[in-house]
Amino acid sequence: MIVVETGALDNAEANSYVSLSSFKGFLVLHGATTALERDDAELEAALIRAAAHIDTYRAKFLGRPVAFDQPLVWPRTAVTLDGFDVPSTTIPRIILQAQQQRALADLNGTLPETSQVVLRRRERLDVIEEETEYAPIPASARPTGDITRLLSPLFGSRSTGEIVRG
Repeated sequence: MIVVETGALDNAEANSYVSLSSFKGFLVLHGATTALERDDAELEAALIRAAAHIDTYRAKFLGRPVAFDQPLVWPRTAVTLDGFDVPSTTIPRIILQAQQQRALADLNGTLPETSQVVLRRRERLDVIEEETEYAPIPASARPTGDITRLLSPLFGSRSTGEIVRG
């Protein structure tokens, strides 16, 4: 079952940034009719996996979590996006978009880590050797689950020092 984090940190069981009804609206908007045919449990599972994937970027995100024991990486404090301070009670729209795109790619089987077709695989047992050749992926079939570029405005430098010219 989906438990949505809205930024209020009011549920220690939160496991998604996006509600099921919002995700269904996203699917309608993007014409993802095949995904809409899935049952709610499958859609929820894809959303939960997508939120967990986003949370793997924990060390890259700007700012820091609002609470030390919050269930998901967002909300965060000390985050500036496009020159604006992001309130610590807000989940940025980019996070919501990334979760939905990742969940849709999961449902479609187009996650980057699962979408390459092996053309040829050669293994050798003595003095262990392995070689794998992958088929090129045409632009129309490229994976859509890689959300790194979408999330990149929320990534920051890990440097904590300031450079002052004087």
